[in-house]
Amino acid sequence: MTDYVRGSVIGSSVRRTPVYIPDKLPGEDSTNLVVRTERQMAYKAIPASQSDSVLGTVGAEGDLLESLVITVGTAATAAVSIKDGSGSSIPILPNSPGGGLGVYVVPLSILALTGPWKVTTGAGSTVVATGRFT
Repeated sequence: MTDYVRGSVIGSSVRRTPVYIPDKLPGEDSTNLVVRTERQMAYKAIPASQSDSVLGTVGAEGDLLESLVITVGTAATAAVSIKDGSGSSIPILPNSPGGGLGVYVVPLSILALTGPWKVTTGAGSTVVATGRFT
């Protein structure tokens, strides 16, 4: 088997068209040996004291919840939870979080099994949810 070196010409015969392997692919991270791709995401801002706020217009199975950016203004009432369709509530941030007031970024990258994704916020927190929502 032939070993091809990046940046070199493949094929030397007159009948062959030279093919070049680029030194680096678009989005390639040669330090970590991965290719990074950009995904189009939407967002929804959810104010404090919301219950089961649907992400997207109607939401559906397969919707992607990429991350939550939670801003805590009052730690004692900062609780945030998510729900997949009519399933059980999944706690994300408790009341009185250890870090207190501030901004918490919660990466999730999860798909809805039944949809839609719903977010519930306490009186002391707001959320910006990112992902692909229907």
